[in-house]
Amino acid sequence: LLARLLEQVADAGGADAGWLALTVAAAFLPVLDFAVTFVNWNVVRFLPPRQLPRLAYGAGIPDAVRTFVVVPTLITSPAHAREMVERLEVHALANPDAALRYALLTDWADAPAKSVPGDDATVEAAREAIRRLNERSRAARSQGDGADLGDRFFLLHRERLWNPAQGVWMGWERKRGKIEEFNDLLRDPDAKTTYTVFEGDFRAATEGDAVRYVLTLDADTRTTPDGARALVATAAHPLNRPHASPEKGRVTRGYGVLQPRVSISPESGR
Repeated sequence: LLARLLEQVADAGGADAGWLALTVAAAFLPVLDFAVTFVNWNVVRFLPPRQLPRLAYGAGIPDAVRTFVVVPTLITSPAHAREMVERLEVHALANPDAALRYALLTDWADAPAKSVPGDDATVEAAREAIRRLNERSRAARSQGDGADLGDRFFLLHRERLWNPAQGVWMGWERKRGKIEEFNDLLRDPDAKTTYTVFEGDFRAATEGDAVRYVLTLDADTRTTPDGARALVATAAHPLNRPHASPEKGRVTRGYGVLQPRVSISPESGR
């Protein structure tokens, strides 16, 4: 499309290299948007998606497939820390299954030193918000069936490490590192990680093989009502369970990762 457009401009005469470059700059994003939309539309048209089999969890997610919903994010100030905890609560309100646990996996922002003024206040604000959230959660459950299911909300915060490649103190491997180290803790609560601050009884929530799945959300992601239940019900279905081949070193049947359709909210479209 760009080549055809440039040909039209050149044929019109009087277009030097500067005008051709300006034409490309002005047309690139609209052409890219059209091309992506066209390709996506045709892929779905000729390769229609198929529905994955799913278990019927009408009564909620069973405790045998307990799931952690985690939000890896930076916290940059006490106000921002409280805002992230509020978002975590919104996820929990949309997905109230008793077998779901919610955790913020946090780092401080990159800094020229291992610790900078304001770090402690930021983490303490997050810890206090998580404590209040657990208190409200326990109070609400005590008015129901009275079952003590332990803490439902957690904070895991990491220390900064020196990154010589970028010349800053930062969380190891950023988002991927937070999730990788979280999985290490699920496999072994005594694993050595850079998580140094814990709020909520994390060991009690993860003892034995209590946790089966981890659902990862970006800081600005919204969950649909009972969307977590649908994902867990899909992942737990026998036909979708991953089977790893030791010879090939990869999953050959089923799925190690499930990602739902992601759409852009009208507000973020601005």
